[in-house]
Amino acid sequence: MNVPSQRNILVPFNIRCNDFNGVYHALALAERMQAKVIILAIDLNEKRADSHSGSWVQEALRDLVQSACQQGLPVSYHIAQDGVEKEITGLIAAENIDLVVFGAGDKLMADAMQGLRPKIGAQLITVREKETAHFV
Repeated sequence: MNVPSQRNILVPFNIRCNDFNGVYHALALAERMQAKVIILAIDLNEKRADSHSGSWVQEALRDLVQSACQQGLPVSYHIAQDGVEKEITGLIAAENIDLVVFGAGDKLMADAMQGLRPKIGAQLITVREKETAHFV
């Protein structure tokens, strides 16, 4: 008898945007599905000169991860070092990602994910508001 493996949810998160809806939705799903959440912090505005504009967002994201871990949810936090496509497709393969969740309030992330859609074997969920999700 095969034991089902743990489900894994990837949340690509643009640190230059404060749309946390995808993170909240992924954490709620993980709690119900007993899944692991992998948050990938990405700077989609890498060419911006202001390096501190995303720092409060990163700090809030780390606090959210720490709080989820304290509640017993398996959550890991990664910071992208390469391009969006390489990071996301690499994590999907390495972590056996079942589901990719992201907030629709970030147009740059939504555009990037739509461009990657043909290369991603996992299901994509776009979260428009905290309680509203769109399956693509």
